Amino acid sequence: MNISSLGIFFGVLLAALPVFIIIRFRLNLTRRFLMSLVRMVVATGLLAALMTLATWAQSITLSIAISIIIGLFTALTTTVKARLKPGRDYLPIAAGSLAGVIIVAFYFIFLVLGTRDPFAINVFLPVTGLLAGSITGANTKAMIAYNDSLVHHGQLYNYLLGNGCTQRQALDYFARRSLRAAIVEVSKRMSRLAIIEAPVAFFVALMGNMSILTAAALQALLLVATASASVVAVFITLTIKRKRSKQTALTIEA
Repeated sequence: MNISSLGIFFGVLLAALPVFIIIRFRLNLTRRFLMSLVRMVVATGLLAALMTLATWAQSITLSIAISIIIGLFTALTTTVKARLKPGRDYLPIAAGSLAGVIIVAFYFIFLVLGTRDPFAINVFLPVTGLLAGSITGANTKAMIAYNDSLVHHGQLYNYLLGNGCTQRQALDYFARRSLRAAIVEVSKRMSRLAIIEAPVAFFVALMGNMSILTAAALQALLLVATASASVVAVFITLTIKRKRSKQTALTIEA
C-alpha cells in the first residue's frame, strides 16, 4: 500500500478542521495546536530520514547506533517528564532504558518473530523503536514514584536505617513502590486496548495485508514485550541508583 502525493495533500487538509474549530469558537489554542503539529512533522521526518539512511547504508553498526540514539532520547524524555535532575538521574535511566529495550528486542526478534537476522533493517529498528517509545510512560511513573517516596518518606528511610536495616534493605521499600507503579501503568495500557485506545499495531498490520490472526497476535505480544522492557528498564535503573547511593553514603562516612 502506497500513499500518493495527492493523498498526502488531502491528509494535510484534515488539519484545517481542528484549526477552524479553534478559531470559530475562540479557544485560543491555535498556536499550541500548530506547534504540536510542527513538532510531530519534524519528529516524523527525522525518524524517516534515519530509517532511509539505515536502509541505504545496510550497515549493522549504523542500525545499532540509531537504536541507541532512540533509546537515549527515550531516557531524556523520561528524565524531563519525571522532573528529575539530568546530571544525577539521566545516566541510570539511560542505562536501564537501553538494557530493557535491547534485551527484550533481541528476545522478541529471535524467539517471537523467528527472524534469523536480528539486524534486518525492516525488523530491528521498528521493534527497538516501538519498545523505546512505549516504555516512556511507565518508566516516568516509576521514577516519579521512587523519588516522591524518598522525598516524602525520608523519615521512614532513616527509621529503617536506625533499626538495623542496611541501606539496600531500606531502599527496597521505595524500589517496590517504583516497580509497582511501572507494572500498574503497563497493566492499565493493556486493559485500555480496544476500549479506550485503538490497537494501532493491529490495524496497521491489517493495512499491510497481514492476516487477522497474525495481526492480533502481533498487537498482543508487542504489549507484553513493552511491559517486560519497562520492568527490566526500571529494575536496572533502580539497581544502578541504589549502588550509587550506597557509594555516596560510604564516601560521606569516610
